[in-house]
Amino acid sequence: MDKRPIGVFDSGIGGLSLVAEIRKQLPRESVVYFADVARQPFGEKSPEEVIRISAEISSFLAGQGAKAVVVACSTASAVALAVLREKFPIPVVGIITPRLIDDVLKTTKNKKVGVISTELTARSASFRKAIEAADPAVAVYSVPCSRLVNMISAGDIYDEKIVKTADRYILPLVEKDVDTLILGCTHFNFIADVIGALAEKKMSIVSPPSATVGTLADILREKNASAPPAHQPSYRYLATGDSAEFARLVDRLWKGQGTVTIEHHEWSVI
Repeated sequence: MDKRPIGVFDSGIGGLSLVAEIRKQLPRESVVYFADVARQPFGEKSPEEVIRISAEISSFLAGQGAKAVVVACSTASAVALAVLREKFPIPVVGIITPRLIDDVLKTTKNKKVGVISTELTARSASFRKAIEAADPAVAVYSVPCSRLVNMISAGDIYDEKIVKTADRYILPLVEKDVDTLILGCTHFNFIADVIGALAEKKMSIVSPPSATVGTLADILREKNASAPPAHQPSYRYLATGDSAEFARLVDRLWKGQGTVTIEHHEWSVI
């Protein structure tokens, strides 16, 4: 048994969907969440920058006593996961897991799968490579949606512009007869209802957080590192940049999670 927290990081608000899933699947586990708001969006940076940033954040979380790190950013998972696993002795879990790929293959009926993600995730072809490695017969159509990610990061999810923007990305996948859509950026969980409506019941939606946390749960059990049965979990949230504005965004978008206090974190060098 291990009372230490799980470290989770993303560039902003998207990774909170992973925290919600941890609270659902692993209700005894404590969490330290790190949002590197000052350096978002990750999806528009070079792979080298994302690897460096991811290593810095992971090092910070390890220093906070994290027993595992969840890379809640699909972009960071796509380009930095292997480096992080080599660099840190604690388990590092990403967005693309064998469990997720199994979910996708079980869901698709016509072997046409769509992925919406950031530009860098799309360029990495990480989802396509993982799916094709499991089943070469599956056609994977990847659509970079950085504008949509940026709109969600700004909290612009309650007006008609978000619907029109999402429709521009989803419609080509509907026209290609895609029957399974992967939300390849955790930000998209905040507009899953919008995406579902645009899919017009023609596509099943697969979102990675459930598979990611399920994989984490398996790892903790295997290592006998789960929190004790009577453990009362704690949740700590940190953000770089304008942490006050990020707190307002969390309050607006992450409803039903109780009071969330955002601690400001300042890097010595950014």
